[in-house]
Amino acid sequence: AIMGHTQTVYELMPQVDVCSRTGLALRLAANHGHSEIVRLLLPYCDNQMCGEALSAAAQHDRVEHLECLRVLLDSGTTARWNRSALETAAQHGCVQAVRTLLPHSNPQTPHSHALFLAATAGSNACVDLLWDVSAVEEVVLMLTDPKHAPMKRHIQSRWQAEKERSILI
Repeated sequence: AIMGHTQTVYELMPQVDVCSRTGLALRLAANHGHSEIVRLLLPYCDNQMCGEALSAAAQHDRVEHLECLRVLLDSGTTARWNRSALETAAQHGCVQAVRTLLPHSNPQTPHSHALFLAATAGSNACVDLLWDVSAVEEVVLMLTDPKHAPMKRHIQSRWQAEKERSILI
């Protein structure tokens, strides 16, 4: 699965205890961006295995990993796991992964922790993507480490500007 040898994985499937090995193989395939192997293993995996694979793929912003994200999301991986993957993508500053995962997230759930992780990672682009779906005030309060002061100022100034703009409207 790590090397992307689809035919080898296909041939080995009948010879192994699929339930015990598939989750690891799926996670490794997703982590290495092998979408064909992800497709091959999906029917043998439960939602938790798919969620772990989603988070593994979300650590990268390369085309092949984004394809793994799409394959897993199209399979119906639930919002619970998507939230974890969104936080992983934000933590790693993976803008395209955040952009891919965000439409599949639960709109009722604020993504303050994902915004916090993006802020602590110094990813302005991820912060911008997560801005409208997060409880910004909560994130400002969480940014207490002095090394996060520049990001905290950035968030506070944007937040203040939006508050002033809403008063004018």
